[in-house]
Amino acid sequence: MPTTTHSTVLPPRARTEPFTLIGLIRYIDATYIQRQRLKNLDNAALQDIGLTRLQVAREISRPIWDVPQYWRR
Repeated sequence: MPTTTHSTVLPPRARTEPFTLIGLIRYIDATYIQRQRLKNLDNAALQDIGLTRLQVAREISRPIWDVPQYWRR
């Protein structure tokens, strides 16, 4: 049975990358990608992680700089 691997995109700050213009661009890109992946999850996957479509809609409508606190370490 073939297996599929998914790469996890972590924001630069989570990888302890120094704050640079490139780091900021990666941070913005990672935020965008993660929100798009969340938007594309089917209802069963959302149920598995305990989210509703309304919660997802709220998350993806947040500004790009509004990210979870644990990303800002």
